[in-house]
This record gives sequence, C-alpha cells and structure tokens, in this order.
Amino acid sequence: MKTLLCSFGLVLIPFTLLFAQKHDWENPKIVAINKEKPHVDFFSFENTNLAVTNDKTASQFYQSLDGLWQFKWIKGEKNRPLDFYQENFDAQGWDKIPVPANWEMEGFGIPIYVNTSYAFKSKNPPHIPNNKNEIGSYRRYFELDPSWTGKDVIIHFGAVNSAFYLWVNGQKVGYSQGSKIPAEFDITKYLKKGKNLIAIEVYRWSDGSYIQCQDFWRLSGLERSVYLYAKPKNRIDDFWANAGLTNDYNNGTFDLNIELSGNKTIQVQTEIIDHKTAIYNDAKSINLQTDSTVNFSTIIESPKKWSAETPNLYKVLITLKDQEGQHIQTVSCKVGFRSSEIKNGKLHINGKPIYLKGVNLHEHHDSTGHVINEALMLKDLQTMKAFNVNAIRTCHYPQPERFYELCDELGFYVVDEANIESHGIGYGPASLAKRPKWKHAHWERLWRMVERDKNHASIIIWSLGNEAGNGVNFLHCYDWLKERDTTRPIQYEQAHLKWRNSDIYAPMYPNIKKVEKYAKSNPDKPLIMCEYAHAMGNSTGAFSDWWKLIEKYDALQGGFIWDWADQGLIKHSAEGEKYWAYGGDFGPKKVPSLGNFCLNGVVFPDRSPHPGLYEVKKAYQYADFKAVDINRGTVQLINKFAFVDLSDFDLFWQLKANGQTIKSEVTKGL
Repeated sequence: MKTLLCSFGLVLIPFTLLFAQKHDWENPKIVAINKEKPHVDFFSFENTNLAVTNDKTASQFYQSLDGLWQFKWIKGEKNRPLDFYQENFDAQGWDKIPVPANWEMEGFGIPIYVNTSYAFKSKNPPHIPNNKNEIGSYRRYFELDPSWTGKDVIIHFGAVNSAFYLWVNGQKVGYSQGSKIPAEFDITKYLKKGKNLIAIEVYRWSDGSYIQCQDFWRLSGLERSVYLYAKPKNRIDDFWANAGLTNDYNNGTFDLNIELSGNKTIQVQTEIIDHKTAIYNDAKSINLQTDSTVNFSTIIESPKKWSAETPNLYKVLITLKDQEGQHIQTVSCKVGFRSSEIKNGKLHINGKPIYLKGVNLHEHHDSTGHVINEALMLKDLQTMKAFNVNAIRTCHYPQPERFYELCDELGFYVVDEANIESHGIGYGPASLAKRPKWKHAHWERLWRMVERDKNHASIIIWSLGNEAGNGVNFLHCYDWLKERDTTRPIQYEQAHLKWRNSDIYAPMYPNIKKVEKYAKSNPDKPLIMCEYAHAMGNSTGAFSDWWKLIEKYDALQGGFIWDWADQGLIKHSAEGEKYWAYGGDFGPKKVPSLGNFCLNGVVFPDRSPHPGLYEVKKAYQYADFKAVDINRGTVQLINKFAFVDLSDFDLFWQLKANGQTIKSEVTKGL
C-alpha cells in the first residue's frame, strides 16, 4: 500500500493506491525476516574436553525440540487458524506430529512426485493459486535450563519446507524460506521464566517453490531437527578455517578468520591438533568494543594431506578466555590440507588430476520421505565405498550438516549444490535466471550454503544450482562466489560453453561422440558430466564404454550417475503386503505425477544394490589388468589410484581351463 501526496492549490491531500498486497510468501524480494546470518556449523561448548568430542547433545547449552508437537493441517490459507500462536489459544483436540517429519508421510496431504513441472497449477511466479495452499500449524512448550540466564538463546530449524513464520509466547519473531538450509532466530527477548510457547506456521508452497522445481518428491514440514542453543554475550559468531597447500603442494597453509561479538577485551587461542598432539598453538588479545575479527596464519610443514583416498584430518580448537583467564567458550572443527583447482584444463586435487567416479544423491528414505538419519547416511556412504564411488553431487540442494562431516572422515569428493532450480518456467526469456527482481532470492540460497559449508575438505567444487536457465542472476552469484572463495572451482551446467559462469564444462547426458569431439579440441575446461548413465530400469548397461573413453583423454574426468537410490515410498496393499510406491500411487487421478520416473537409482529404496551397480563397480575400479604376453602368462597390473599405491592390497589369481582350476596364488601386499 502506497500513499501519494497530490497538490491541489495549497492543499496536500493523501491518496492511497490500493494495490493488491503481496504475501511474504509471494514476494521474491522477501526471503527472510529477522533471520540470523548464516555461519559454519559449530557449537559453543562450556569446556575444552567437550569441544574435542564435538557432540553438541552433550553440552548443557543444547536443548532438542524434536519429538511430538501439536499440529493442525488445513487446505486453503483462508481456513487456517489465525490466532493459534496466542498463549490462551485452546489447541485441545489438535493432532500430534513428530518433528522432524514430512506431514504427507504422517497422513496429512498427498506426496506429489513431478520432475520438470510444478506440483501446483500455476506458472505465474511469484503467485500461488489463490486459497489452494496447504498450511501446517505447529505448537509446543519448553522450559529453559536456569544456567542459560544471561546468555543469548537461538532457535535452529535444520530445514523447513517451504516457508514458515515463527512466534514465541504470542510474539511474532520472523519468517524464512529456502527449505534445505538452516534457519536461525535470536529469541532471547521473547522468552520468560517457566513455560515458553513456540508456534510455527508452515506453507507448503511459496514463491520459493518456483526455484526448487526438482526431480524428487514434493513434501512439506519440519524435515530436519529443531533445537535451541545458548551463546555467551562475548563469543565467536563464525570462522573460516582454510587449510591449503603451498611449496609445490608439500607444505600446508592454515588461514583462520574468526568473527566475534561482545564488549570486553578477551584472549583468543587457536590450536591445531593431530590426534592428541598440538602442532600449532597461538593466542591473541582483542578488544571487542573496537574489533570484531581476528586472524591466525601459519605454515604446517609436510602435513598429512586430505584426499578421497587419504582422508587425513586435523582438529582445530578455538577458545575464548576473559582477562582473568576464565573460560568463556570453545568451538572446534576438522580440517584437511588439500587444494582444488583447474590447471592446464584439468581438475587437480593436491596438484594431481583426478577422476570423479560419482553419483547424484537425494535426501530420501522409503518410509519417512526427506527425513534421514545418520544411520542411513553411513549406509549410503559405506555402500558407495564398497562399489568404488568416490564422488557425490548433492542434487539439487545442500545435505544435512552431518553428511559433510562423514564425507570428510570417510573420503569423498563433494560437489555442493545450491537449492536452485526453476525448471518449470523454462530456460528462455521467461527464465527466473533472467529476472533481476529474483536476484536476491537466487544469491541468498547460495550465500547460506557457502557460509555454512566452507570449512569442509570434502567439498572440492561449488555448484550454483541445477536446470534453471542462465542469466544475470547466476552471473551475479558466480562473481560473488569467485570473490568470496578463491580455493574451489565453480560449476553450473546451464552455462554450457556459451557463458563465463562455470569453470568446468558440466554437461548433462551428452552422447559419447559429442564428448570425444570435445576432448579432441584441446579445451581449457575439464569435462565432468553432472549427470550421465541415467539409471532407470535395466540400465547402466555398457557403462564401461564411458570409462574407456574417459580414461583415453586428459580433458575427461568422470561424472555423476543419475542417481543413487530409487525414490520409492512404502505402502501396503489391501492384504497387508508391503511394496514401494511411486508417483501416481498417492491421491486421486487429478494429482500431478510423472509416474515411476522417480525410480532412477543404482540401489533400491532400502539401499540393496541393483544388478547394474556391479557394472559400475567394475568400471570405477582402482586396479586393472592388461595382457602383455598371454602365451607366457605375463599380465600388467595397473594402479588407478591418484595418491596411494597397492601395497595394502592382496592379489588373488586363478588359472582355469574347462571350468577347472589349474593354478591359483595369493600375493600378500602388492
């Protein structure tokens, strides 16, 4: 609503222009209200011993809000309970729902599977069909630990799909969208002694839904954990622990930038620990009334380097003390000394070209939808290791924080992808990538991902998003990220070879002839397929043909299979038999669906292997054999690792004729 002052003679008369008032969730310029700045995933511990374990649940300054919440689901925004957030509201008779959960998996609304289109009948961004939205209203009470008195209290939402408002004790706190990255709010001033009420209003669709039009189930709700934590007034707000390599990749560079807030003079101590031995220790005094950052820098001679083959990590501890030496706060993280760069037209890790033997990974569980746990993450990563997968593209959004820690520890190369895809609008003139009023909405999602994930050694490439056309908004994102992080390449599939905003040529499903033609052209960018070998049905056949080509040309460095796991959801027949359902198996015929196109995995929904995964394992293997002189029985053993030899492997061979073993031998430690 705008007011104009118009002059008639000497009299000023206000005129109100009655434009249709946009909702926050239909305004691409509003993606957050009162939301905290993004930062790396860390926790403030009350002592150093706890910080070493880095288990936030063990801290007295952590309080989980997972569990059962009161819940009301309605269809049509006009029907929602308007005053449900008030303390005197009577919510007796409301349903209960677990948090985290997708409400469709709990019997509220319908899971929808579509790929390149929207799940609501509209292509009129930023608008959602009038009174067709679905809204979930959540309520629960909590009490604070008395030891939190005098500290700032933050509420953390791991992921909420797709937009939500927050109230505490009847007071409106803020708004957020961007459903695959944390949203945090400082709720200190809204709290009181005793019981406190949290109320959340979640919208299934928002203008944010227009830029997360992805090939997966469209589900809603609080789908990652919710918790509270307390921070001291004088504290660390964020830090970037940048561990690189120098001196021909022989020595490590450690550059630590710490952002602080407070009003005292404090001492900041930094340690780098290898197992239990400190290999670096320094401290600086800083007056928080005049300075808000402090930097540490050093060279580590001959560190154990990080790669997917050698996932060596060091622990970093940062401790704040007051002028009397009293402990204020300790935080920790793990770093790996490694480099990632494009050099001579090839992707290099630690100075050596590598192959990305990759898969695309969605957040999917066959009974809980987008809600996954650490056990499933571990099962995925361990199965990938067993089948020679060394790289993961987080299609098409950031994964939960624990995923990256596991990739650091187990050794995976990760392409971290921003939660941006506007496939349903198309790539032409109508593309949201070309509309300046959507610039902030694009950048904000990238910004929050980068600031959260920047410390992870496993992340070797940033991805600006997926299948969203190209234009000024992605050019802006690329330029910002190039300035923000000089230590990693950036890719964007829709840049193709026509635009400047990708350091890697990352095509999707090219044919072999096209790839070979590119490889022969002496290109200045490596070709790494962001998607290939679409694994639907009886697929990944002749997969070895790809790897014969890839290993023939230096410019070809692998790709990411689409995708890892079938996105089937458990249902039960009338007879009680359990089966995996797909798009179209939920709701009436009018519900949009792309049928079984969500079943593209190399493993089933329970992570048991498809037959095709064994061909992938063979093509991705790290040792090969070549007949040199077959008549003399001379065979060459080829090591395909980039950083390790085969000394930790045993060789078992058999010579057979007519099905009978003539000779066999085991060689221990090649």
